[in-house]
Amino acid sequence: MLATLGAIAPISAAGIPHLFGSKEVCSSDLHHFPKWTDMLERYRHEASSAHWDRFIDGLRDIDPLAQLDRVNRYMNDMPYKADAGNYAATD
Repeated sequence: MLATLGAIAPISAAGIPHLFGSKEVCSSDLHHFPKWTDMLERYRHEASSAHWDRFIDGLRDIDPLAQLDRVNRYMNDMPYKADAGNYAATD
């Protein structure tokens, strides 16, 4: 699939096609993502950080697509919470 995307999308410096023509910027500044940072903070209070740290440590030596798959499966295994209860606000 990446070969197909490469034919229609510009390639980043890392050799990966830009998603939908976007331009990625590496930054540790997450203030533009309040819902994401709020979720991370709630997760820190609800889950064992030692468990999360072990999970992340177990991903370090595998390829990025496998990392993405495992994180996706991990997060999809979390119980569903409606937005109103999760964020105390509607979309």
